Amino acid sequence: MSDAKGRAAAWDPAEYLKFSNERSRPFFDLLDHISLLEVERVVDLGCGPGNLTRYLAERWPMARVTGVDRSREMLEQAQRHTLFRRLNFVEADLIEWSTDEPVDLLFSNAALQWVPDHATLIERLARMVAPRGTFAAQMPINRYDPSHEAIRKVAADRRWASRLDGVGLDREWVQPATWYVERLHALGFGVNAWETTYVHVMRGEEPVLAWLRGTALRPIVAALEPAEASVFERCLAEELHRAYPPQGDLTLMPKARVFFVATRKSTESSQVRR
Repeated sequence: MSDAKGRAAAWDPAEYLKFSNERSRPFFDLLDHISLLEVERVVDLGCGPGNLTRYLAERWPMARVTGVDRSREMLEQAQRHTLFRRLNFVEADLIEWSTDEPVDLLFSNAALQWVPDHATLIERLARMVAPRGTFAAQMPINRYDPSHEAIRKVAADRRWASRLDGVGLDREWVQPATWYVERLHALGFGVNAWETTYVHVMRGEEPVLAWLRGTALRPIVAALEPAEASVFERCLAEELHRAYPPQGDLTLMPKARVFFVATRKSTESSQVRR
């Protein structure tokens, strides 16, 4: 997700799932740090095609699980994972989404980076978590990511700079792990937070470009004419080749991410906004 100029075209299910193993690893690493046993309600924010949301339903088989996403294309893919009275999916923008009852597990895998103003966002979402419930999220840290620097460089070309101003990317809204710890502690949560870098070992021709087609490039391509988009991608491929030089048939792509698992203290109560 991103802002109004780039969010509608932010996700392409087919392109996104080409790297499902690489994209799912942080999901499971986050899930491994959640110790909840009795769970009645789970919400997966930014559920995408729903394949990982299904794991949440399997992890807590007595819970009602809801996947939330603003992409109709993603939700069309997600519907195949629906379970009667147990797992469903709804279309909503995370900037506006709210719930009418406390959530035992509020979970988000690689989605909150597309939403602005994390000071307001984190507080609003945290207040929906039930007493002793958990708010868990992971986000890529794209502030200094070479792929995003390459996109910014190519997007600044005078051929399309005016049309791409404000389109795509996440505006560096993600903060350091300590930032989330401080704010969630102030809201009455105990917090486990960390940052890590995954080194994805990729094969094929221009694999980093292929990765970006499933996420960051989608709104940019949508803002250009087809012929321009093709030229844009060729220019970007040159920049990415320099940023991620192939090593034989391999290309190494480091991706830094921030994680937090925050559990509301039993003395605190949720304040669901109706």
